Amino acid sequence: MPESPKTILLFVEQPVVADAWQAVPVSSKLVVRGWAFAEESPTRVEVLVDGAAASIVATGIAREDVMAALGGREEALRTGFEAHLRSIDLAPGKHLVEVRATSDKGATKSATLFVEVAASTATPRKRRPSFRRGKNRALFIDAATPAPDQDAGSNVALAHMKLLQSLGFDVTFVPETLLPAGAHTEQLQRMRIETIEQPEHPSLEAFLEARGTEFAIAYVHRYTVGEIAIPLLRTYAPQAKVIFNNADLHYLRMQREAKVTRSRALAEAAKKVKARELAVIRSADCTLICNSYELAILRKAAPKAKLKYLPWVIDAAAKLPKDFSRREGILYLGGFGHRPNVDAVKHFVAEVMPLLRKLLPDVRLHVYGSKVTKEIEALGSTDVIIEGHAPNLDKIFQRHRLSIAPLRFGAGFKGKLAESLARGVPAVASSIAIEGTGLIAGKQVLVADKPREVAKAIARAYEDEKLWRRLSESGWRYVKKRYSATRGKELLRAALKAAG
Repeated sequence: MPESPKTILLFVEQPVVADAWQAVPVSSKLVVRGWAFAEESPTRVEVLVDGAAASIVATGIAREDVMAALGGREEALRTGFEAHLRSIDLAPGKHLVEVRATSDKGATKSATLFVEVAASTATPRKRRPSFRRGKNRALFIDAATPAPDQDAGSNVALAHMKLLQSLGFDVTFVPETLLPAGAHTEQLQRMRIETIEQPEHPSLEAFLEARGTEFAIAYVHRYTVGEIAIPLLRTYAPQAKVIFNNADLHYLRMQREAKVTRSRALAEAAKKVKARELAVIRSADCTLICNSYELAILRKAAPKAKLKYLPWVIDAAAKLPKDFSRREGILYLGGFGHRPNVDAVKHFVAEVMPLLRKLLPDVRLHVYGSKVTKEIEALGSTDVIIEGHAPNLDKIFQRHRLSIAPLRFGAGFKGKLAESLARGVPAVASSIAIEGTGLIAGKQVLVADKPREVAKAIARAYEDEKLWRRLSESGWRYVKKRYSATRGKELLRAALKAAG
């Protein structure tokens, strides 16, 4: 007998509508985003508008959150999809959008919604700016267009593109999905970075086949991108030296999460991810590592790979803050599409806040970050304020007295710490948060892991103005010395030299 089809899981996360038959208005663009997974079978996802395939769509997007939610199953990684529906491509009126998932075993599932385009909303396409194509060209490939107001990894990508420019390269940026990113794409263009997207090029492979021979350097960000991009670069851009930046050791982060959550499935998945990450690292001409602890791990795990240290690059504030008494509250900053941030805030509210209320009865925790989940929203109270997305970090760091980084698991470099110290705002962090940074407990930051010790450290730094000013100056000077663009430029120059 033929095998019966397995059930498909299909979730449309954006747009969020209460009633799929109530039309969603489309101004200039509507994003349809979600994921689909079928047991023991690859899944094909189509996004149809009035029965015809959408012109700008990407499938097979890496979704680590889905993989973790499904018990660390490796086959659940590339389950994401995203389609962009532009009003310029649609006639005024209502249109039926269908997301259809089909497995190789014959199972199907679909979700539908109406969109409505008004005649006045169809804005004309903007003319793409022209860019110089000099002899010294660098290609930068990431999972998506950097959104520096959304996540720390985007800030790293932008900073490193600027470093390439400072070394004399004309930079071209390509997101793995080639999906347009609106204002974030325009931000790159204002930086004189060429951007590549659909529909001009339908895929990364098509772009590399057409223009791969132009580039001397190919910088690849994240191992899930490297698995796809590096083989294509070796085929269509064999002359390019491949610089790989893994952002963090994903398998190490997964191992730690598995230990905290006692998940055997996640621990097993981490073993598979480790093999994949190391394979990408070995395939690159040089790999950049932002964390000295992870650099030591990789020197043992991949002894033949060329590894170079390159930490965060961030501009320190021009001067130290002097307004201790005017500032109020403590802040947590982190995108909630990243599981360590979700865990850290939940654990802090449950285990530390009850202790902190006794020590600092009137102090409030302000939680900032993109992609706030319902479980994070549910933590809100009179002294836990879920602020959400923070497009201007300067404003929030000027407002609050102290920042916290109580991570229980994670890897890589913690941008929330660098952003805080760069502005002279003292931080209380966990051992995981400062790992591999060179920060010294008690000198540039206060470090504590157990709830009672965390609460005490926060109370000390919050109430002791002399201690606050000492930490403020020490952390600020550390960032100026260790994470400057000047130092980053020289470290990247050394990495390019090592690549050959």
